[in-house]
This record gives sequence, C-alpha cells and structure tokens, in this order.
Amino acid sequence: IFEPSLTPDTNYATDMNSVMDLKIDIMEPKSAVTATPYVQSEAFDCEPCSSVHLSPPLSQPEIEILEPLKPSGSQSTPTNVSDTDAPITRRKQEFPFIFDMEFLRKHRPAVSPVEGEEAIHFAHQVTSDQSAERELSQTISKDMFREMEILGQFNLGFILTRLKNNLFIIDQHATDEKFRFETLKRETVIDSQKLVCPKPLRSLNGAQEDLLISYVHIFNKNGFEFRVDEERSVGERVALTALPRSKHLVFDEGDVEELLWLLSEDTTINREHLRPSKVHRMFASRACRSAVMVGTALTPIMMREIVGHMSDMEHPWNCPHGRPTMRHLVDLNRIVTHNSGER
Repeated sequence: IFEPSLTPDTNYATDMNSVMDLKIDIMEPKSAVTATPYVQSEAFDCEPCSSVHLSPPLSQPEIEILEPLKPSGSQSTPTNVSDTDAPITRRKQEFPFIFDMEFLRKHRPAVSPVEGEEAIHFAHQVTSDQSAERELSQTISKDMFREMEILGQFNLGFILTRLKNNLFIIDQHATDEKFRFETLKRETVIDSQKLVCPKPLRSLNGAQEDLLISYVHIFNKNGFEFRVDEERSVGERVALTALPRSKHLVFDEGDVEELLWLLSEDTTINREHLRPSKVHRMFASRACRSAVMVGTALTPIMMREIVGHMSDMEHPWNCPHGRPTMRHLVDLNRIVTHNSGER
C-alpha cells in the first residue's frame, strides 16, 4: 500500500493524524467542531465553506495544504486553508500475488537430468502404504541414500532430498528411531538372571531341540541360558538355567518357543538379529525415546547423518511401530511447462 503524506513544503502538520487533531471554527453558524474523520476505503469531497478559520497553536504560522488528489489530466494547485476545507485523499495501490500449483506448473522451468544420469521412474499414484513401500524397495537401493542431495528441513519434522529427477520427503523422527532400533537389535546382549533350579523343556520335540542346540548363541544373546545333555532322551536333553533380566518384563519358556518358531518359520531373514516380541517392544520403546523428535531444528550435517544412516539399515522403509520413514514426492521430469509445451 502506497500512502503519500503531505509535501515537505508544509511548515506544520506533516501527517494525517496531526491534521485530524486540529479544531475548525465555522463562522456561520458559530460553533466549534472537530474535522470529519477520513474514511480509508473511499475518498469524499466537501463543499467549500463560505468562511473557514483554522486555529492552530498560537506559536504556529498560517498553514497551507493541498486539495484532494485529482484524477490524471486535472491539475491541482495549492489553496489557502481559509478558502477550502477538504480531507486529504490517500491513494491505495494493491499488488496481487498469485500462488497456486497451477501457476507453478505454468511458470516453473522443467528440470533436466544431469548429463549421464539415468532417470528414476515411479508410479503416478500410490494407493497404500504397502504399495509405496514395495515401490521404494524395488526402485531405491541402499547406496542411493548417500547420493541424495539435502535440500532442507520442512516444518521441523521432515527432510527434503533430491535424487536425480525425484524429490523425497523423509520423516526425521521415524528414520532416526529405526536406525537406533536396528543398532540395539544388532548389538545389545541382554543380561541373564540365573534360575535356582534348572527347568527341563519337556514340551520340545527332537527337531526343536536340535534347532535350539544349533543356534544356542542367539538364545544366549537374548538372555537365555541352557544346560544340554546329549545322552538323555528327547524332551529331557535341554534344561533352562537362566532367563533375560528386565525391570518391566517377565520372561518364561514361552519366549523360548517363540524364538524357536521364528528360527524355523523364515529362512530368508537374518537369524543373527532375531529377538522375541517382548525384546522387540523393549528396544522399540528405547529407540523412540532417544530419537530426534519432531520440532527439533536440524543442521545440514545432522540431516546428512540421518539420511546417510538409511543406507546401513536392513529395512529402512518404516519405524518399529510401522510409521513410514520416507515417501516419494514428485518426478521433476513430469512437470510440464505450459508455455513451451516441453518437459
């Protein structure tokens, strides 16, 4: 908004407020009234009074002001205030600013891939978290996370990155939580609490006993310890001698059976990092509390570190609680400039 004030030639009252504070004595009839306040939204003109006398403070000289601004083509000349009483018209000039996606599509230049780069293509629409995760895992390899360009932080909760012709948004909390969770899962050895009397695991069949003996080091990592007697009969060879120790969790032989089921159910997973569900929940809670929180401002170095950690994860696509860590935003090569009709 452009609001011109009085010209520098005036010796008194250089702004609208001081002019409005003056008292005007109308000679016919005799009464003292305050000048009519100016309405900003529309200008108005007053008929000249037959005789107007302006009474400023005694020490001030006589004042001259300008007539209301006239349309272009008409000429306004300074007039003595004793002849005319007119409000000062303030001109307002507005500059509309268009900001919408259609405007950006029309005016944003297309981004061309760097010479020698191979474009990465994603589906136009993703209908579910499962399909989004599947597409990311099939398109993005782990080493690509270190190649991503860090564009900045959005809303103190997300990191914007660019990889070749694509933009991605990464959840800073979910990503850091998943990295900490996998670190705990990979490196933590849980303390054990010895049992007063060893407890034979009579519910195990011969195949389960053999599986437990083969992977006893995984059970030891999770806090379970056993006594094995190969000379005894099936159901008597393995006895539980120690359980994992935790302040808030209680473990029993059911957790041993769960871990045996995980070992036998899926041979494609990394067996060395298997954990019972109770341990999984414990690590997830620890990782969540210690991770970078939403609302934390990140430096470029911190953002680079969080994104780089994704290349070291076994499964970087969601946090232990199922929250997605990243999503594909847009393929820059699909933004068409309407002016040129080119990509």
